[in-house]
Amino acid sequence: MNSTFEFVLGPIWTRWGFQDHSLLLRSDEIVDVPYSAKGTLRHVLSLHLPFIADPGESVRLRALEGKVSEKDLLSFRAVRYPVEVIEQIRVECRWTQNQIVLITLGETPRIYRLHHRNRTDACRSAFRSLYPTLYTERGFEDSLIGRLRKL
Repeated sequence: MNSTFEFVLGPIWTRWGFQDHSLLLRSDEIVDVPYSAKGTLRHVLSLHLPFIADPGESVRLRALEGKVSEKDLLSFRAVRYPVEVIEQIRVECRWTQNQIVLITLGETPRIYRLHHRNRTDACRSAFRSLYPTLYTERGFEDSLIGRLRKL
C-alpha cells in the first residue's frame, strides 16, 4: 500500500549541516527521511552546479503523488514519529537559520534547520494546519526586530 502525504519539507539539515533530510507530513505522523552521506554531498553540489539534482527532490515528489510504499520508507532508513508520541512541534525564528524543533516523549529534541529562510512560512503553515494542538512558534514577533530577524 502506498502512502500519500499532505506536505513535504526539505531539504533541511541536522548535525551542523553534515546530514540533510526530507520531512514527509500527514495528519497521523511525521516521517523523517535522511539523505545518505553521498546524497548530502550531491545536494551540496546541486546548490552550485545546475546539472546535479537534489536527490531528495524525487522522494518528496513521490510522497506528494502517493507513490511511496512502506517498503520504500524502510529502504530510505526513514524514522517515523506517530502523532501520539509527539509532545510539541516548534518553529523558531533564529538569527542564523530558522529551525524546526520536534519534541517526542522521552527523547532528546530533534532540531532541523532550514536551508532557505524563505521556506519558513510554508513550514509554519503546514505544521499549523496539520498539528494545531502540537504546534508552537518562537521568535516571530511583529516588531521591527522580529521582521529583521526573518530576512
